[in-house]
Amino acid sequence: MAAEPIITRNLLEGDVKELDVLVIGAGLAGLQCAVTLRELRPDLRVGVLESQQRTGGSCRWAVGSFSAGGTAWQSRAGVEDSPEEHYRQMLDMCQLGATEADVERNKALLWQMCQHGPAALQVLESRGVVLAGPFLEPPHTKPRMHNTVPRASAVTEVLAAAFVQGGGTIRTGPEGDVVDVERSGTAAEDLLVKSRTEVYSAAALVIASGDLSGTHAVVPSVNPGATGVPVGLAVERLGARSHEPHFSPSLRTVSDRAAFVAPTEDLIRAGWIVTASGRRVDGALALAGLEALVGQDLHLEVPQEAVSDDASLCTYPAKGYGTAHDLLADGLAVQVDGEGTGPILRIGPIRVVISLADGGLDVNDSMQVLTGSSAAIEGLYACGSAAVGGMRLVGHGHHLMWAAVTGAAAARAVVAAS
Repeated sequence: MAAEPIITRNLLEGDVKELDVLVIGAGLAGLQCAVTLRELRPDLRVGVLESQQRTGGSCRWAVGSFSAGGTAWQSRAGVEDSPEEHYRQMLDMCQLGATEADVERNKALLWQMCQHGPAALQVLESRGVVLAGPFLEPPHTKPRMHNTVPRASAVTEVLAAAFVQGGGTIRTGPEGDVVDVERSGTAAEDLLVKSRTEVYSAAALVIASGDLSGTHAVVPSVNPGATGVPVGLAVERLGARSHEPHFSPSLRTVSDRAAFVAPTEDLIRAGWIVTASGRRVDGALALAGLEALVGQDLHLEVPQEAVSDDASLCTYPAKGYGTAHDLLADGLAVQVDGEGTGPILRIGPIRVVISLADGGLDVNDSMQVLTGSSAAIEGLYACGSAAVGGMRLVGHGHHLMWAAVTGAAAARAVVAAS
């Protein structure tokens, strides 16, 4: 049964604000899309809706890391890297916990991020964003992390200012809080979007409403701005297909001395997990089944001979990465005698936590939103975390990179279609 039209049934003539393109979401992806649209086609009437009182979205919470291979920053630092190398390592990283079908479906999108990442960073710099780096970020084998100065909010502030100065319009709060969307029913088949106070008509709609894993239904009160409503409306009203967040558990130490100390996957694979009952689980096997260990106090044991003095073993507050010396000095690890195996580094206690969850709308490589039968929905696009489509963006710096690349890609696709 077709969804009941709740926008069109009571509209009065003149109630609709007409645009060429409407972007839902004023985070990094949405603003990147809006600015790119205005640069490519200054004649287009482009509007941005944001349900919160200020722009920036979840990007305002981020440190501001962008990971890419083959960048100008790497070249200046003497680092030999390429989008191809970045892509190959991303495929390896994204396979953990993902089905073969998931990996295969998202190869084109991963390649798009790796291929266009360096250029996206150059564009951000040309718009006034300051980036520092590159920095080494395990498990990457080369320095690929580029950090925003002073933080990620600087990116969205620069983009929002550029969009408004270029003649664009951003509506925030109730004016930008979307509550419904439907086809106009006219020959043009424009999309009608209703906020709490306004109704908009647009030939193209770009959903850039952010990360589903922070919605009220998943994590209450953590990120009030990430409601997930636009994604739900695309599914319910326009026939789009979405994926529930794919939760990716990881290990964190439990300590009052240092928060969020997370062993690297390479370190976990080199040792074994010890459960509260004393059972030992091979590190590689434990990584593949961390869900079974949720709620337990665990320890990670690694042969001392497998750990070099200067190796980066874990993320570390205020330092980026910590060594065995850091862990021992802060009481997060102890050295114990192995049973005939030599000294062992014992880290913990540690627990399984959920630190990554990707979901979102299914899209093709033109960022067109797809139906359940994989057909493109005319006039409907998505970008950023709303368009992850179940792909796993493992590692620091990839969600912001994805937002920057796909925001621009969605804009190019809209212009090409117009």
